[in-house]
Amino acid sequence: MKKLLTIIGLAAFTLAGAHAQVLLTNGTYSEGFNSLGNATGSTSLPSGWSISNNATTSSLGTLLTTTNQNTWANTASGSRNVASTTGLTSSSTATVQNAASNRALGYRQSGSIGDPGAAFVFNFNSTGLTISTISFDFLTVFPKVRTTTWLAQVSINGTAWISLTTSPVTITDSASWGSTSVSISTVPTLVDNISSGYFRLFASGASSGSGKRDTIAIDNFSLTAVPESSTWALIGLGSAFALWNIRRRRAING
Repeated sequence: MKKLLTIIGLAAFTLAGAHAQVLLTNGTYSEGFNSLGNATGSTSLPSGWSISNNATTSSLGTLLTTTNQNTWANTASGSRNVASTTGLTSSSTATVQNAASNRALGYRQSGSIGDPGAAFVFNFNSTGLTISTISFDFLTVFPKVRTTTWLAQVSINGTAWISLTTSPVTITDSASWGSTSVSISTVPTLVDNISSGYFRLFASGASSGSGKRDTIAIDNFSLTAVPESSTWALIGLGSAFALWNIRRRRAING
């Protein structure tokens, strides 16, 4: 009995420590990261979202599911909860940033963390669905001298990644503060109708230049999914059968 209770306890601990994936439904899934809030201290990331410090071209790396509030110019490395650029300017004070309810999920690389290997990761279940579009805003909130190339990628298992090769192929942070909207209209079919798929924005190579590194962030993520053609066929068949059954009953009842 003691052994059984130990096993149950370990299972409960494992489930509690896991970060639930998002079960997609027909339509658009959106995440604006405002649930991070503007309070100080550690905050849980939205369901399905993680940040990795040491991702590779063939690995998710170690996934983190909490982050801390920071201002744009804070030089601490790693993940952070930052104010979005929406409605603010590059000169917005720390007080204004901390009070902002519009949040974004950010990251600042350093020589020992995330350069390369930083990644924003989204885990989803697309069973019965086809993913038609993915879009997000790429924010540069602390522009400095170094630049990093980020790849938007998808994977079926977290080990074999395919870069999204439509607009754009890569995203490069720049010396300019602000936001760039990214829209991907052709998504590889490998992440359609699967129980565990991944999207990530990944710093695949070391930053170029010298000096301080930028702080970047992701915001206003959106993914649109529609039923697979086979699912539509089943829905149509079911509707036809239901209509036939109604007419049959009416005929019997006269």
